[in-house]
Amino acid sequence: MHPHQLSIDDALRELHSSRTARQQRRPRCASTYGPNELEERARTTPLMLFLGQFANLMIVVYRGGGDPGSSASVRHPHHHRILV
Repeated sequence: MHPHQLSIDDALRELHSSRTARQQRRPRCASTYGPNELEERARTTPLMLFLGQFANLMIVVYRGGGDPGSSASVRHPHHHRILV
């Protein structure tokens, strides 16, 4: 049986641990690794998500590379199409 299928008590028993051992280790771990918390970040707005898509160079290449009349592609003097 996999550990994620066990109850908490069965998993602790299989790992030769106990709830008290976890509680005793908690202050030591907190002082070593810091609090067991996630930092709260500012939410990304849908507008910023949309605008962030254009920051990716490959998106710019894909959007401009397929259209011969696109402003993202120019004719090289030797008639080679290059993307800028």
